Amino acid sequence: MVIYRLEVNVAQAELLLNHADVRTVDLTPTSGIGYQQLNRDIENLPGQIPHPSTQAARVCILDSGINTNHPLFAPAIAGSESYVEGEEPFDQVGHGTAVAGIVLYGDLEACNASNFWQPELWLFNARILDKDAEFDDRTIEKTIKNSAASNRVLRAKSAIALRCSDENLQNFRTNSAALI
Repeated sequence: MVIYRLEVNVAQAELLLNHADVRTVDLTPTSGIGYQQLNRDIENLPGQIPHPSTQAARVCILDSGINTNHPLFAPAIAGSESYVEGEEPFDQVGHGTAVAGIVLYGDLEACNASNFWQPELWLFNARILDKDAEFDDRTIEKTIKNSAASNRVLRAKSAIALRCSDENLQNFRTNSAALI
């Protein structure tokens, strides 16, 4: 099986649809992931959410951003950067924040029921999705190329590179990381 991603006009699409070797034609996939939001009054959270251990793993969330000033996330944010031109790194969609919550706390329903919140890792926020939770393949590729050309680069085994502050880079180099 061979999969191609093409941009075509209507006439070209009709030719593809009628070609004997073409089995399926579909639209470009969108994020379209739904999730249920956890609603909890901030006033009912514990007074101090602790920071993760200095030796805790680091995870970079590649998504729509994270609401880094939220009391459940703020103690665990190691760095934040937007790779969407002209956009701040903060989440306007909610998806990246939801992903970060699952990564950081695991079973959110259990944490919510017990009101016990213990971050076990550090989060790097890398916004790559726009305000509509969509991305441009060229933006991600351009970001990686530009970041690789600078000295301030986060590098991971998966060969994805992202810029960050020198302080965060030093912290990152001393620990392993996962990119999500």
